[in-house]
Amino acid sequence: MSRSEHRVDGRVGQASAVQPPRKWRQVLVNFVVVYPCVMVFTRLIAPELALIPEPLRSIIMVLGMCIILTYALPVVSRWAAPRTVR
Repeated sequence: MSRSEHRVDGRVGQASAVQPPRKWRQVLVNFVVVYPCVMVFTRLIAPELALIPEPLRSIIMVLGMCIILTYALPVVSRWAAPRTVR
């Protein structure tokens, strides 16, 4: 059996190429995750950080967004994957 017949999931047969989502659909998925995160941060967390100096406040906001998007964006992307390939 040749190497090309082994699929990534361990089954034997034709290897199927994974179709990337269309760009506009990926943009939409990203927007659905990023927009609520930005709104929550600016409405709820930014006022609490008002007494902190601006550079430190920016670092905290960006770090918080990076952490949330690192975990939330892949989850939503996996959920939306069957809907974004067409």
